[in-house]
Amino acid sequence: MADVHLPDWAEQLWDVERYLVAYGGRGGAKTHTFAQALVIMGAQRPLRILCGREFQNSIDESVKPALELMISKADLDDFYEVQNKVILGANGTRVAFKGFARNIMSIKGLEDYDIVWVEEGQSLAHKSLELLRPSIRKPGSQIWFSMNRHDRAGAVDEMFFSESGPPPKSTVIKVNYDDNPFFPDEMEDERLLCLETTPERYPHIWLGEPDDGASEYVLLPYSWLLKCVDAHKDLNVDISGIRHAGLDPNDGGADLNGYADRYGPLLECATEWQAEFQHQTASKAERLCNEQGELMSVATKKY
Repeated sequence: MADVHLPDWAEQLWDVERYLVAYGGRGGAKTHTFAQALVIMGAQRPLRILCGREFQNSIDESVKPALELMISKADLDDFYEVQNKVILGANGTRVAFKGFARNIMSIKGLEDYDIVWVEEGQSLAHKSLELLRPSIRKPGSQIWFSMNRHDRAGAVDEMFFSESGPPPKSTVIKVNYDDNPFFPDEMEDERLLCLETTPERYPHIWLGEPDDGASEYVLLPYSWLLKCVDAHKDLNVDISGIRHAGLDPNDGGADLNGYADRYGPLLECATEWQAEFQHQTASKAERLCNEQGELMSVATKKY
């Protein structure tokens, strides 16, 4: 095997316990680094590796070309046999590729894999993630995600970036262009141009921040809402009035329950969650109301 040069952050890939998330903006070389690491790991010991993504209409849309490139760079062409749909190692390593959305229930049959790498993790559906996690059950098995955060309500985003923090045995790494020692001049020109011409898009595209203005359903950008936090204190506004709470229950599918309560003009709480049954939604809304310490009138959206 030829000498391989990986960015410094890649050292953590060999210490993963269960979950690994590498997220950030463009130019961080997350995909190539994951591919290079897995090629090396698969040569070091027999591994069953699945490279998946939510949408994959053909093998050309997978990370297979990136793996093939890294096999050549590591001078492992004689070790790996690259076939049409799989890559096989001389020691028994096997790399397969899958799109989850086309046959979502087939995720339940993935229990024999050592490592599952989900590329474009920001696009993974809640149902796919729900099925994937308990399906990868082999002792010592790992689930990797490479992503550029998009919607805060996305499945992977909620799992690793909520207020409660990531689950146990998680390694979360932020990787941006300045973590890539091989960052090309052409991309540096694009980065500087974006910073100059569309600075409002720069944090998402190049720094890996969530794309709070991306959804067509967004009425107010998240950054605007943040500016409202404790604004009454800066404005010396006296808060008083009636307490109200509103509940917008989900209507099935991936839709979330939405809840908010206010005290006079002050929004005190806004949250969302998933629940399978309506009585669970009602119970949680009642608990949130009671936590305010006063009886509130609840306005419920009806369909």
